[in-house]
Amino acid sequence: MIVNLKKYIFFLLLCFVPIFILLIVEGVLRLSNYGPNLDLFLVKDIGERKLYALNPNVARRYFGMKGFTTYVSKDMFLQPKLPDTYRIFCLGASTTIGYPYMYNGSYPSLLEDRLSVLFPEKNIEVINLGITAVTSYTVLDFTKELVKYQPDLILIYMGHNEFYGALGAGSTQFIGENRLVIQLYLQLQKFKLFQLVRDTIHWIGNQFKTKNVYTRQRNLMEQMVRDKSIPFDGPVYHNVMKNFQASVREIVQIARHHRIDLLLSTVTSNIRDQYPFVSLSSDSALSQKTKQLLTSVQKLMDRKNYADALEQLRQIIAIDSQRADAHFLLAQCYDYLKNFEEARLHYELARDFDGLRFRSSSELNNIIRQICYSDHVPLVDIEKKFYQAAMDGIPGKDLFWEHVHPKLNGYFLMAKEMCQTLAEYDMIVPKNKWKWNLDKTDSEYRQLAGVTPLDEEVADISMKILMSRWPFTYPEKPYQYEPQDEVQRTAWDYINGKIGWRAAHERLGNYYLQNKKVFEAEQEILAVAKQFQYDPSFYLTVARLQTQQKKYREAAESYEKVLRFYEDPEVRVKAGIVYLEDQNFANAVIEFERALAVENISEKKFTHEQNIKLRFLLGQAYLKSGQTEAALGQLAVLQSIAPQSWEYRQMLQEIRAAQK
Repeated sequence: MIVNLKKYIFFLLLCFVPIFILLIVEGVLRLSNYGPNLDLFLVKDIGERKLYALNPNVARRYFGMKGFTTYVSKDMFLQPKLPDTYRIFCLGASTTIGYPYMYNGSYPSLLEDRLSVLFPEKNIEVINLGITAVTSYTVLDFTKELVKYQPDLILIYMGHNEFYGALGAGSTQFIGENRLVIQLYLQLQKFKLFQLVRDTIHWIGNQFKTKNVYTRQRNLMEQMVRDKSIPFDGPVYHNVMKNFQASVREIVQIARHHRIDLLLSTVTSNIRDQYPFVSLSSDSALSQKTKQLLTSVQKLMDRKNYADALEQLRQIIAIDSQRADAHFLLAQCYDYLKNFEEARLHYELARDFDGLRFRSSSELNNIIRQICYSDHVPLVDIEKKFYQAAMDGIPGKDLFWEHVHPKLNGYFLMAKEMCQTLAEYDMIVPKNKWKWNLDKTDSEYRQLAGVTPLDEEVADISMKILMSRWPFTYPEKPYQYEPQDEVQRTAWDYINGKIGWRAAHERLGNYYLQNKKVFEAEQEILAVAKQFQYDPSFYLTVARLQTQQKKYREAAESYEKVLRFYEDPEVRVKAGIVYLEDQNFANAVIEFERALAVENISEKKFTHEQNIKLRFLLGQAYLKSGQTEAALGQLAVLQSIAPQSWEYRQMLQEIRAAQK
C-alpha cells in the first residue's frame, strides 16, 4: 500500500513539475513585459473617466510575423458610457477604416454624422474598429470581447479578405484550414510563453530564407498572398465558405445571448471595370486553346464587331465554363450592346471565377443573406444598393477606386443606407420616432464630413501608387509624383511617412492661416477635431475660426461639443457670446447663468475683470430677451462690484433706453 502511494505521489510530481516550470517561465515573461501588449483597447485616464482606443498592436494576434504594417482607426470612447449614449461598434477591414480616405471618410464616421443630426439629444458613438487585411476570424474574436464594453449595436461589413486576410486559407499568415485549430491559436496568443515560441520559430525560419536582392518594399496585398490560384468550387474555396458561415453564425449567437443588436451587411465590389486578376480553366488541357480563342475574340472586339465576338465567347464558355476572362469579355459585349441584365450576370461570374480572390464571390453574400433570413438578423444590403445607384445598374469606376474600395460617393451611399436600415428595424428608437424633420441634404452632410482636399489628394495618390503595382499592373510601372502646391506637398509627406495624419492637417491649417484663408484653415482643424473630439483644444480652435467668419451658429455647436465632455465656465461664456451675436438671447442667458453656476463649484474662478464682463453680458442677454427685471438685478451687481466701470455705465444707459 505504501509502495503504491509513493508511486502515485511520484506520478503526480512528474506531471506537476513541467507545469510548474511552464508557469514560472510564463510569470517571468509577464514580469519582464515580453512581447507586445495584445489587449483589444489601450486605456487613457481623463480626469475620473477612462478613455478607450483600439490598440494598434492587437493586429499582432492575427499577423504573427513582424514587418506587416496594418492600419487601425483612431476612434475613442468613454467607459462607462455617458447617459443617453447609443454606442455602435463597426467591425471589418480596410473598407470599414475608410481606405483610401481613412478616418473621416469612413462609413462609420459618415453614419455618426447622420445619427447625431437626427438625435441631437443623444450622445451617438459610432466607433470604428476596422483593421486592414483581416478576416471573419478577427471580427469574431473582437465580438467576443466587445460585449463587456456596453455596445447597443454591432455593425459588420466583412467578406473580401476571407482568402488572403490574416489567417486566411490563401494567406502568408496561414496556420491551417481547421477552424477549431485557428480558434485555439487565437486563445493561446494570450500566453507570453506561446508568443515566445511563435517568435522563435519565425526567427529560425527567417535564418534559412534566401535574401532577395530586389529590395522594393512590397505593399500589403503582395505580402499577404501565398496562393495566387484558388479555383472556384475547389476544396479550399468550399472550406473557406463553410468556415465563414460558421463564424457569422457564432457572431449571431453571441449578440443574441448578450441582447446586443446586430446589423450584418453584404459586401460590394467593382465588377464592370475590374478585369479578372487570374483566369483558370475548368480543365488544364483547355487552357492554351482557350487563350488562343480569346485572342481572336479580342481582335473582333477591337474592331467593334461585338455580334461575332459574342457568338465565339458563348462557344468558348460552353467548353470552358469557368474562364473568368471569357465571362468578362462576354459581359463587355453585352454591355456595349446595352443588354445590361446579361452583362451584369457575366460580370458577376467573371468575379466569382477569378482565381486571385481579392473580391468576395456571390456565394459569400448569399450566406450573409441566408443567415439574416433564417436567424431574423437585420440586413443592410449594400450590394443591392450599389447596383441601384450604379450607372446602368452595374457598379464600376463611378463608385469604386479599384476592385473593392469605394470612392467618397460610395462611402456616403453606404452610410445613408445603413442609417435608413437602422430606422427600418426600429433601432435606437422606434422608426415612427426618428426625427426626419431634422435630416439634412446629402450636400450638407458632405460639409459635415471633415474630408478635406488634403484627404482627397492622399486618396488619389495612394490609389495611383497601389494600381501601379501587382496585381493591377504587371510588370509594374513605378509611380512618379511631383508636388505642385502645399496641399500636394503635405499629402506626399504623409504618404511617405514623414508626417502623421493629424500633423498633416494641422500643418496645412497653419499654412492657410498664414495666408489669411480662414475658411480653409477651419476645415483642416475641423477634420482633426472630429477624430480627437475628447481633446477640447481642436473644437475650441474651430469655434474661434467660425466666430471670425461670423458663423455664430456653427461656433455655438462647436462649443457645445467641448462642453459635452468638459465643463468649463470660460467655455460657457464663449458659447453665450456667440449665441448673443446670433441673437439667440434665450440660449445666451442659459449659457451665462450656467457659467456662474459652474464657477461657484469649480476651483477655476473668474478674475475681477472677467466677472464684470460676464455680468454685463448676462444683463444684455436678459434685456434683449425682454427680462428687464433680471437685467436690473445684474445692473445692481455691477454697481456693487464696479460702479465706475464702462460696463456699468453702458448697462445703465441701455436699461433706461429700454424703459422709455
